[in-house]
Amino acid sequence: MASFFRIVRTGVACLLLLLYVAVLYPTFTAEDWRMPFVIFLPTGVVGAAMLRGVLRERKRLAREDADARQVAVLRLAVREGGALTATQVASRLGMPLETALATLRAVEDGGAVASR
Repeated sequence: MASFFRIVRTGVACLLLLLYVAVLYPTFTAEDWRMPFVIFLPTGVVGAAMLRGVLRERKRLAREDADARQVAVLRLAVREGGALTATQVASRLGMPLETALATLRAVEDGGAVASR
């Protein structure tokens, strides 16, 4: 739900930015030296801030996804007695073999989970 509000907030910011440019742009002549500072500098700053927010959100979602995969592998390891293969992880959790192998390596600690 929080992600939905972030998307709405970004959309509102885009609309306000467009409104800002649409209202102020006709007030300047082509020779006016203030136009780049009043219109394009704030537009660039807001655009860069929005891009930074999107990139942070992607990183956070990727981290949450990796954490969820690791928890699923740990639960599977408990059920299987601690020794898992990448093929077991991939087939039982329904993920690609490469993802299963990477997740298994990230979780493997020599005690709770050991790959064969």
